[in-house]
Amino acid sequence: MKRFGFITIAALLFLTACAPVFREEIMKNSTLNPSLIELNSAPADFQDKLFLLGGKIINTRTTKDGFVIEAMYLPVNSRGHIKSSDKYEGRFLAILPKEKGMLDPMLFRQGREVTIAGMYKGIRTQKIDNLEYGYAYFQIVGVRLWEERIYYYGAPYYYGPYPAVYFWYDPWWPHHYHRWR
Repeated sequence: MKRFGFITIAALLFLTACAPVFREEIMKNSTLNPSLIELNSAPADFQDKLFLLGGKIINTRTTKDGFVIEAMYLPVNSRGHIKSSDKYEGRFLAILPKEKGMLDPMLFRQGREVTIAGMYKGIRTQKIDNLEYGYAYFQIVGVRLWEERIYYYGAPYYYGPYPAVYFWYDPWWPHHYHRWR
């Protein structure tokens, strides 16, 4: 009996770990990883279509229309999880109307990763410094904010009961420890 309970719990944990980011209805009806170049070249062809895309937040702000996320595009896999990519695809804007809720700029801050399910609404032109830029513009249907990644390089301290044994030699070791956020 204990074995059956363990297998059941393990199966449930496994199934929830592989769950898609959004409801099945959104996942089926959305197009994954749209090409922002194609969207911007023919906006009328894609008007009001549902897309699923990822991004790294550049800025979140409030406007009279609602809450706007400006993000750098990142591709997602078939379940909506962000894939790492070094290829630059461009930037996009996603808006959540005020009547549908709120995006706290402290949570949705620069550097965080998001997956967005959004209806394509067209192009919005805004400035990046002194340059006019045409952003692909989406109205948010669903948004998933991912956990922040913290990278550690090297072990700063050792508190074990035995002496620390390191397998490398680096006379400048204290100077190369960094905590990235």
